[in-house]
Amino acid sequence: MEGIINKATHLGYKVERIRRMKSISQETLASSLGMTRQNLSRLEHAEVIDDDKLEQIAQQLGVSKEDIKNFNEDAMFNNFVHNNETVSVFNHISNYQLYPSEKINELVDTLIKSMQEKTELYEALLKSEREKNEILKKQLMEKG
Repeated sequence: MEGIINKATHLGYKVERIRRMKSISQETLASSLGMTRQNLSRLEHAEVIDDDKLEQIAQQLGVSKEDIKNFNEDAMFNNFVHNNETVSVFNHISNYQLYPSEKINELVDTLIKSMQEKTELYEALLKSEREKNEILKKQLMEKG
């Protein structure tokens, strides 16, 4: 079956995916490695890359060679929101949690449910405050 690549072991494919995720062009990476864009393209199509070259590529991508070897295609997104702050997590791929679209949908649904529960709690609190205000108004009118 020519044309089908094993994404789990194809190092060139992993290099390409990481390069694209980091928004680095072939030209930029090739230049930093001292090669032509065409040679980098050949490398990205190679299933096997020797360790020395892989180390050079990893260094230019800002990751370790093990990160490239262990890269998982089911991963996307180099940022996530935590406590209302956007935190970059692509500094090290082994710390890089990636989610397929089903997981993202599940997380969005959970977030929506949480926001709805929060809204209900605020509405209950507001109702309680209004009732308290009415009671205080009645007490003031009775005294006055």
